[in-house]
Amino acid sequence: MPIVIVSRNPETVSDDLLGEILANLPAIVAGRLTCEDPGGELTVMDVEVWVLNSGPFDVNTKDLEIIIWANLFPDRLVNLDHRNAQMCSDLYQNAHIPVRIKGFIWTLLQNGSYTEFI
Repeated sequence: MPIVIVSRNPETVSDDLLGEILANLPAIVAGRLTCEDPGGELTVMDVEVWVLNSGPFDVNTKDLEIIIWANLFPDRLVNLDHRNAQMCSDLYQNAHIPVRIKGFIWTLLQNGSYTEFI
């Protein structure tokens, strides 16, 4: 289950643009990070998104920052840069992000375990 943190500067990334980003992001992440390894398949419902607004105490931030934490699978790792570039391209095309918006997607893979409580 990937966790995606979206941090935006509310002065440059409007609520409408943020809504477009959030409408597209789970499908993009699930599609681009799905892999052939056992347990590596993702659906839109597997992607959890947290949203933050940057504030006056944040330093050296971009307009839009997307950080993805996902489980490490060898198949994901072997072409992670390509997957990440595809996610950036997909997001710009599908959410219609203006060129003036500066930001990044940073994907971090690590071993992890997920268990829900009842």
